[in-house]
Amino acid sequence: DTEDLFRPLCVNKTDGEIKIALNPFAKGSLRFAFYGQFLNDDSYFIDVVFKELANADSKANTFIVYQEHLEIQAIAQFLAEQFNIEQQRIFRNFLPIIYADAHLVQQKLNPSKIYQVERRMHQEWHKWNNNSGGVSLNEYSTILQAFSHWTYHITSGRLMVVDLQGVKVDCAYLLTDPALHCEDLLRFQKTRTNLGIKGMHQFFRTHICSDVCSKLNLPTSLIESNNNLVNRFDESL
Repeated sequence: DTEDLFRPLCVNKTDGEIKIALNPFAKGSLRFAFYGQFLNDDSYFIDVVFKELANADSKANTFIVYQEHLEIQAIAQFLAEQFNIEQQRIFRNFLPIIYADAHLVQQKLNPSKIYQVERRMHQEWHKWNNNSGGVSLNEYSTILQAFSHWTYHITSGRLMVVDLQGVKVDCAYLLTDPALHCEDLLRFQKTRTNLGIKGMHQFFRTHICSDVCSKLNLPTSLIESNNNLVNRFDESL
């Protein structure tokens, strides 16, 4: 039920063991990324990536902030699963969109050390769109652009999944680190990636509907979508 997307995330806790590199292998606008290993439920180590917020202000790196990022990933994961059901219904051959399972790790001896941990992806990294309407022309994907459009439509314009990035394998898109635009600007406020209705408008400003959008029965008139967004944006000022 899409209404569940607007309810708080439930979190379960358990003990575990990690190994993490001393230095990050990459730094984005929001987070450092470290190679490492995580002891799973079957008691063997798996290769993972640990992501640590890069903000120098410790007040901006609290467990609550990490939990917001985790909630965004969980919502994108749920919507991708629903989108895959739609794809399977319509297309004979389709590439499912799969968001990585993510967990939070907090060190017992140093509780200020918190990480988001995900299984490591070894393939070449791509970024297909961002949260301000930017689209990669070199790596353009009609499926992924349609997914962002579809998330807006299926949530009645309340949510949109953007910042689509990850790897493409033969049988799927494996994604992580999404951003969510939400009409409620106070939601996911601490992540600093929710641009609200303005962000949705920026997506539609550059989005060109494809056959995928058409077969998903998404609104074909982007002028209408844009007008609705502009009116809602004006009302929020």
